[in-house]
Amino acid sequence: MLDSYGYYTPVLILQGFCLYHSYKNNTHQKYYWLIIFVPLVGSLVYLYLNFYKKSLIDDLSDGFRGIVNSNYHVEKLERETKFTDTMSNKKHLAIQYLNKGRINEAIDLLNSCLVGIHADDQEINRLLLQAYYSQKEYGKCIIAGEKIKNDYTFANAEEKALLAWAYYYSGNVDKAESIFKSQDGLFSNYFQRLEYSKYLQQTGRTADAKKKLAVMIEEIEHMDKYEKKLKSKIYNDIKTYNNSLK
Repeated sequence: MLDSYGYYTPVLILQGFCLYHSYKNNTHQKYYWLIIFVPLVGSLVYLYLNFYKKSLIDDLSDGFRGIVNSNYHVEKLERETKFTDTMSNKKHLAIQYLNKGRINEAIDLLNSCLVGIHADDQEINRLLLQAYYSQKEYGKCIIAGEKIKNDYTFANAEEKALLAWAYYYSGNVDKAESIFKSQDGLFSNYFQRLEYSKYLQQTGRTADAKKKLAVMIEEIEHMDKYEKKLKSKIYNDIKTYNNSLK
């Protein structure tokens, strides 16, 4: 006879995964009640309705392994990169390293990609910019940013705000402000505009910072319900920073 813990543990893992997947994918509320109040049957029904394709079943398998082993996805990519040393595998592994705080490993991997026609690769240099900034290596951060400064996809990238800070911390205040201003548009670039507000406060212009924060708050508050939900995190960040200013 199965021990009760032996039975309930996999059911709880299954239930937890289904709830997480349902929340992440914003599925109908009825699934929450089904999974919560009828754990085993409800979870199986949910899996049947949402994971009937083989590719999705593979994702489910990876999801379970990810719950059991937090380094599973990193280890999987490490194996794939070892046997198939492609640019794509390296970039995906570098992103995982960045997410795990393994910055030096990410930097080494990204720099190994900067060869030949990929020397000025936009995505690789954006990742390097982010990595160097987190290490406070502002000079190298600027070098990565300068390589892609004219790429149209970089014009409104969040990493460009980090480049502005890198110039500021390197003593080039005029360049920093010029970059911040270039991303200061209405109804967009909320992360960048929040960073610009922080920059204004940092340079002694608290009143100007509060004006910009007020504009962003008003913009988001006048959005429809769906847009507000998409902007909920940055909206909370903006309000929290605004409330912190005297």
